[in-house]
Amino acid sequence: MLDQLCHILLLVVVSILYHVTFFLPPSWVSVLRISVLLLCAAKPVSVMFTELFGRFRPMPGEGTEGAGKVIGYLERLILVILMVVGEYGVIGWIIAAKTFARSRQLADSQAFCEYFLVGTLLSILSSISLYLVLYRW
Repeated sequence: MLDQLCHILLLVVVSILYHVTFFLPPSWVSVLRISVLLLCAAKPVSVMFTELFGRFRPMPGEGTEGAGKVIGYLERLILVILMVVGEYGVIGWIIAAKTFARSRQLADSQAFCEYFLVGTLLSILSSISLYLVLYRW
């Protein structure tokens, strides 16, 4: 509950700051934009994924418990940073490396393969959506 309250408070603060950004120097607006982008790409997307698709999670096998969540955080942070600096071509390499690292698990389990694909696509979609909302809209 406290977690959700903090998210709502963050959204209120950002919406208030958004209306006063024309008083801030352009460098501060950029810092604010990048900060909001990185913050929203990490925890809120992870919570959304868990709420929407947590019931489809395959049974835990060997591996570090919770590593997928950390990988998701890092994936989204790398994706949004690459979009901010305009290196769109590198995004494909990041996704390919992630897929290669999990190739054995993808070949062994259909359930894991589908869960992995849904998670990866949601990470990509959320990263692109956040970037477009904060930088192109």
